[in-house]
Amino acid sequence: MFEAGQIKEGMLVRSADGEKLGKVLEISADGFLAEKGIIFPKDYFCRFSDVSDIRGGEIHLRYRREELEKLASAKETEGRQGDIGAAASSEAIGSRAAGGARGMEEQRIPLAEEEVVVEKHARQAGEVRVRKEVVTEERPINVPVTREEVRVDVVPSAKAGAASEDAFEEREVTVPVMEEEVEVSKRTVSRGEARISKEAHQEQVSASETVRREEIGVDESGAKRSERGAPGSDTEDSLAAGIPPRPRR
Repeated sequence: MFEAGQIKEGMLVRSADGEKLGKVLEISADGFLAEKGIIFPKDYFCRFSDVSDIRGGEIHLRYRREELEKLASAKETEGRQGDIGAAASSEAIGSRAAGGARGMEEQRIPLAEEEVVVEKHARQAGEVRVRKEVVTEERPINVPVTREEVRVDVVPSAKAGAASEDAFEEREVTVPVMEEEVEVSKRTVSRGEARISKEAHQEQVSASETVRREEIGVDESGAKRSERGAPGSDTEDSLAAGIPPRPRR
């Protein structure tokens, strides 16, 4: 259930089948006035009893689009018949004013203007492709290694006397020499992970639209005036027509 106080000016009005009808222009004690659009040929008055629900800041009526079109068409026919009677009454009033009536009933001319309605729709602006690539590179490594070398030192003999029996005989001694060699291998280790996310950034976009507005213009070229305001004079006729007399110089 909804309350009449929930309805505010500028709220969007939709039919029972979700069709966008217009916005609320004015609110009264019995209902509200919806702006004219594709369905309504003129501003349409909706009663509070025509509302089924208010969801998401929008007013939903209990009638479908075709039902509202029939109701609007019927009201427009009644309005044309009322305009015919009003025109006849207006002509009779104008005749009485031309005959010397001093007063004139207040006439009201409705004024309308267009307002700019801005709506936003999400669309795909493009796409970003993230892929993993394998890069090959040469990585130099310095490794310390150990290598044996043979060193021969000749020192004086500690024993004095005759030489040994194998003196002056050739002799060969084999000494093994060792060294370290480098063996390089590879293993796969984890270096981390790449986390992919999206962020929303707001920016100002300029837009413009041409709108129309109704204004009142007064043409006084056909008004008759005289220097005096005696009964039956042109000045009195101007007052009867609702035109202020020109001030005397």
